[in-house]
Amino acid sequence: MSVGRSGAAIEVTLRDAAAQFDPTTVPTPELGAPPTGWGRSGMGIHLLRSMMDEVHHRARPEGGNELRLIRDIHRPGEED
Repeated sequence: MSVGRSGAAIEVTLRDAAAQFDPTTVPTPELGAPPTGWGRSGMGIHLLRSMMDEVHHRARPEGGNELRLIRDIHRPGEED
């Protein structure tokens, strides 16, 4: 894991050696359905997308995944 700042954005990069899986391709869950019926719905991925400005996935050549999460932390009227 690495965390850095670029201008007004914070970037977190997560790497793993798990089976390759691109969470950016998971459809948005049916938010109107009762939570008991969600099962393996992708709600965690939905929450991640909701909290981040950008979510990028890359399959690592040596196997595993890399997920880059970017959040703009610039506040109105604030200088970089």
